[in-house]
Amino acid sequence: MTDFKMPSFAQLQAQLNATFSLRNAEGFTVSAELIDVYEGIAMNARYVCFSMQLALPPDVNLPQAVYAVHVVNEGHEVSNGAEEWPLLLTPVMPCEDDRARMEAVFHVAAPAPSKAVAASTKPVSTEEYEPTGSLVT
Repeated sequence: MTDFKMPSFAQLQAQLNATFSLRNAEGFTVSAELIDVYEGIAMNARYVCFSMQLALPPDVNLPQAVYAVHVVNEGHEVSNGAEEWPLLLTPVMPCEDDRARMEAVFHVAAPAPSKAVAASTKPVSTEEYEPTGSLVT
């Protein structure tokens, strides 16, 4: 198992309208604009769920795949200590201006057990919350 630090809902929300770089396994890179971040419904109180949507440039369409995604700062890719996330991006309904749209859905362990989980009859161990934001490889 390999750990990857995944973005939080708050981090993504703070980056609304920012430019992100998407790179596929073959090295093809394209810029995309973060146009939406919204909360979803987690399967239970041990998890949080949210999504991000990216608008691609006009006339660019990408298939569902895992892309290396990171924020671009002032037209230059951030390199020193920049977080790069391996995200499964899926095409969804296009934007109103016909740009293609890609979505990543995050369903990750909650940072701490909720009061409802802590009060449940089943004991909750910290092992159930680890590793946060990890991918199994």
